[in-house]
Amino acid sequence: NDTATTEIYTLSLHDALPISKQRHEKEELKYFCKNCDTAACQSCVFIHHAGHAILHLEEEAERQKMELKSLIQIQKHDLQAKIDTLSRLNEDYAKLIQQNDDIRRQVQKFVDNLIATIEARKQNIIVAVNDETKRFLETLTTQKTEIESEIKIIASSLEKADTILKRSTHAEVVQLKKSFEEIFQGTQSQPKDRYSEKLPALAFVENPKMLSTINAEEIGVVEIAHQTKASQS
Repeated sequence: NDTATTEIYTLSLHDALPISKQRHEKEELKYFCKNCDTAACQSCVFIHHAGHAILHLEEEAERQKMELKSLIQIQKHDLQAKIDTLSRLNEDYAKLIQQNDDIRRQVQKFVDNLIATIEARKQNIIVAVNDETKRFLETLTTQKTEIESEIKIIASSLEKADTILKRSTHAEVVQLKKSFEEIFQGTQSQPKDRYSEKLPALAFVENPKMLSTINAEEIGVVEIAHQTKASQS
């Protein structure tokens, strides 16, 4: 083989490849040398590939075509498998996002219900303290009104008595006791236990058990359930 005079041409397997060897460069390539992994004409087979494993080029081309088709088919299967895997990954991605949104909504709903329940308990206590306060305020208001009325009566009686005393002579003064008794009639002090009800000492008593429970317990947990593929079942 004289490499200095060799030219390489790339042609289709269905085309006749021209030979580049001097004196038989126009001969058609009909054979394939397995040892040299190259196509050859009849002259080259006898001269340069003597003793080599020689096959008909068309048969070798068909065989290699089948191998290439098989390789292409494998690549197609591999491509489709990757496309399918990518599709499943996209689906899983979307599912995870959806799960995240669903869990966040569930947590928010649960917490909102807890807050609403606690708010309702708070309102019950506020209503109770308002009712008790109102009841005692009404009692105090009644007592105040009665005392204020009595104060006005006594003040008026004292003013009247003081005026009479100033205008009376000594002789008249000694005769005024009965008149004063009539003036002050109905203004005598009431019994001390008349307003004996003591001011209530209202206080809020916390429920330490509830606070302790809230501090010690979680409102919930996130569970991770790994699904088993059908092929692993």
